[in-house]
Amino acid sequence: MGIVWVALIGVRRLRMPRWSLPVATGILAFGFLAIAEHFPLSMLFVSIFAISTLLLLVSMAVGRIAARSVSRRDSDVAMAIFAGYVIGQFMPFLY
Repeated sequence: MGIVWVALIGVRRLRMPRWSLPVATGILAFGFLAIAEHFPLSMLFVSIFAISTLLLLVSMAVGRIAARSVSRRDSDVAMAIFAGYVIGQFMPFLY
């Protein structure tokens, strides 16, 4: 949760849109998929980043709903809390 919140603060300070965070994890997933032939451990990273991308997209919707009634900072906190919760719930299934 803390990592997502710090990433959202960095995205906001760079004046980038909020959806750039799921796009970055998607690019990392495809990047690890490209080198999967040479490094067998990279398939683990592909699955971690692919699941994180999908969960960040859902948490982005939660942040968007929260942004209707509060400030952007509060919606970033709502997105970080939801993303931290769902990623924490689904990541143990990979091991």
